Amino acid sequence: MAQRIPHQKSDHINCKHCGSEAVGKYGTRSGIQRYWCKVCKRKFVDKDTLPKMRTPVKVIASAVGMYYGGMPLDSIQRQIEQDYGLRMSEPGIYWVVRFSRDAVIKAKEFRPKVGDTWIADETVIKSGGKNIWFWDIIDADTRYLLATYISETRKTKDAQALMEKATKAVGKVPKDVVTDRLRAYIDGIELTFGSETKHIQSKPFEEGNLTIGLNIIFSAYFKLKMDERNGALASGNGPLLAAM
Repeated sequence: MAQRIPHQKSDHINCKHCGSEAVGKYGTRSGIQRYWCKVCKRKFVDKDTLPKMRTPVKVIASAVGMYYGGMPLDSIQRQIEQDYGLRMSEPGIYWVVRFSRDAVIKAKEFRPKVGDTWIADETVIKSGGKNIWFWDIIDADTRYLLATYISETRKTKDAQALMEKATKAVGKVPKDVVTDRLRAYIDGIELTFGSETKHIQSKPFEEGNLTIGLNIIFSAYFKLKMDERNGALASGNGPLLAAM
């Protein structure tokens, strides 16, 4: 899977299991230093390596960063060899999927502190001859993007799905939700929040409005990534989409 060269070690090593400093070297495996704790009598690997992983943390972080920067796997292989002297096969880099999934799980656990007034808006792009609607809702105080929902329709069920995603993400119900005059929002907000939330309808958001700006940027980014993905898949260098 991978051929590694030993990387630089710290002189100060504590046992990963009990914290003791009574630690001695216990040989290497695949270029990774192993240690033996004289107190708890357990073996462990170099402190720069994650549990159950032989690859150093900095290499993993670098590879994941390159992957989400749009680099194909063969380019990541060459860059890792150039930067760290590790010659890794393409399957050997597939742990980016594991860490992508871990990141998604951790992100779902995050509960941001937001205000009581939220702003929702929707915009459309055409893809494959169909209208694809992007629904966004942000917190008016922090400008935090609470939720995004994608649909092929523009109905009550879609507005409701957006509200449900937002309240689940932050663990609270807003006092006010500001939207344009799209009828789907009226019932969608009522079905989700009931009488707890006041629905404030405004004129259609003007160009330059923050939420419109978010939608335009997000939609343009989505179109760009879809174009890149289609081109990459055609060339055989498509990214792994396990975290999508």
